[in-house]
Amino acid sequence: MPDDGSVAGLRIDIVNIFMSFDENLFEAIDTDASTAGIQPFTLGSNSQLSPSHVNQVAQQVNGVLSYEFIYTDQTTGLTFFDGVQTLAFANFKARSLSGGPAETTNIQIDNQDPRRTRMLDQTITDIVAGVPAPIEVIIIPRGQVTGTVPLQGRAVSADTIDFFLREVGSFDEVFNPFFLQNDIDPDRAGVQVITTGVDGQFVLNSVPAGRFILVAKMDRHLAGHDTLDVNTCFSLTGV
Repeated sequence: MPDDGSVAGLRIDIVNIFMSFDENLFEAIDTDASTAGIQPFTLGSNSQLSPSHVNQVAQQVNGVLSYEFIYTDQTTGLTFFDGVQTLAFANFKARSLSGGPAETTNIQIDNQDPRRTRMLDQTITDIVAGVPAPIEVIIIPRGQVTGTVPLQGRAVSADTIDFFLREVGSFDEVFNPFFLQNDIDPDRAGVQVITTGVDGQFVLNSVPAGRFILVAKMDRHLAGHDTLDVNTCFSLTGV
């Protein structure tokens, strides 16, 4: 978050930054696990900046993910603002979405009381610094695959199944960090998913786009294979 250059040469003692996100689409990243609460901001590299002058929090308020950053130094203030150097970085990530249409949302720096982003000089005068318009973001969901793994000789097929994604014509497993979020046992090879119901129903989220062989395995049963053609924003059913 660099300033827009309109406070160049001034001493700024207080900076308040308020941001809003859709909590259904974004989640906060805690940058300091040793401090209570979620610390979503990291400071820029200018030597004038000190973590001891920062109060920050990320919290959910009425369905909105709210970021608050307050920097206060009424002893020496900050004088490095030039429209280039960064005061702080806001850290967040999009939630994992699978299937369905793309989501259009905004990331907003708030500019209305009581959540008004502003800068105050050493006389606590409100400096009129530019606040950018909301940034439009389009989040494209990854593919979702649903189907069944019937286990021969069993009345109920619900169990823990090892799934593997492979490139067509290859025996090498495709490792994808988003697809691995389905895994309930990271110490075991493949992606372990608990199937449900009489016929062993499963859901695999965050499947990467492309053409793959999906392999389902369980001890003492023959492995099952199916070819998948997966697109983003797409749910593949009946596998």
